[in-house]
Amino acid sequence: MNQSQQGQEVYKIILVGDQGVGKSSILLRYTKDLFYREYNVTIGLEFASKKVTIQDNSLTLQIWDTAGQEAFRSIARSFYRNSAAIIIVFKLTSHDTFQSISGWAKDIHDNSDQGVVISLVGNMSDLESERTVSKEEAQQKAQELNALYFETSAATGSNIDDIFINTLEKVAKQLNPIRTNSEQNVRDSIQLSQKYSSQSQINQELGGKKGKQQDESKKGCC
Repeated sequence: MNQSQQGQEVYKIILVGDQGVGKSSILLRYTKDLFYREYNVTIGLEFASKKVTIQDNSLTLQIWDTAGQEAFRSIARSFYRNSAAIIIVFKLTSHDTFQSISGWAKDIHDNSDQGVVISLVGNMSDLESERTVSKEEAQQKAQELNALYFETSAATGSNIDDIFINTLEKVAKQLNPIRTNSEQNVRDSIQLSQKYSSQSQINQELGGKKGKQQDESKKGCC
């Protein structure tokens, strides 16, 4: 394969996990080497691309950060196809997010292509004093999932590059690594974003109606 052909290889990687585990921060740190303390909830999708060289091959990564809220989870499942790797992120300071790993793994198993590489990431390793998930416990879970395991900190940048480099090296060792069509991936992302937007509008409308009903139910009660 010549260099120009190699440069056309595109791999889709998806970040999944509960809300607030730091998926967006990992994406930002890896692609732009930035970190913001302010926390903004991802609604829909966040996307970034990066060119890398793995085993002398030039690759383009399309990295997608999906919303962690349960309301959007069923929509995100439709986007797992054609992913070379899916990275499950949890907080080392939250055992609840660790317990959610099995659910995310089931989603991956049920909705992704055979041969997808799974990596497990324990984020916020800089908050060691607040840690509630032991390294041994997390490594055991990764072994059960046949997944690579990393402990990282988006705040300090610790091990962030290792997540993607080592994950891609495992992808490259696959007999038939899963590649994606760049144009099709963009079309799929647009459709998915539209679904997210529609769901978000529905949730807002339902929330508004619920709040109105609650206000009305209080009239004359006290």
